[in-house]
Amino acid sequence: LTFFTNQCEKTVLKRLLKELWKAVISDLEKVIVLPPFADSKNLLTLPVSKIEDAYRLSIRRELGRDNDRSLTQKQCQILDRGLEDVKEFFHASGQGLKKNYLEKTAELQSLKYALSLYTQTTDSLIKTFVKTEKEQGNIIKN
Repeated sequence: LTFFTNQCEKTVLKRLLKELWKAVISDLEKVIVLPPFADSKNLLTLPVSKIEDAYRLSIRRELGRDNDRSLTQKQCQILDRGLEDVKEFFHASGQGLKKNYLEKTAELQSLKYALSLYTQTTDSLIKTFVKTEKEQGNIIKN
């Protein structure tokens, strides 16, 4: 970060950091937090497979995460702590992005929401799902 601070104009540095922040947080959510694919074995053989999906699958394998299980409470706690470290890196003791900006980004809010789902009860998850589907108009009323 010090290198970029010395080499870039302040506005360019902020823009670069914002884009990098979005990419890092989005990838954390997609690769680590979101549930595994239902049929990951066939993913790479499908002609319409997205490169991103294949990448996500390969990262999961490298991390040693069982594709049939979700995150444990301990893993969620580790991710929470890791997020604090990532935020500190991007804040850079006031030389980087403002903490307020980091907290309010849609990417971080989405990641925190996905992590929060791991601590909910089954009933709560079902209610959340039904509520979300209704809000999106996906549930057909008879």
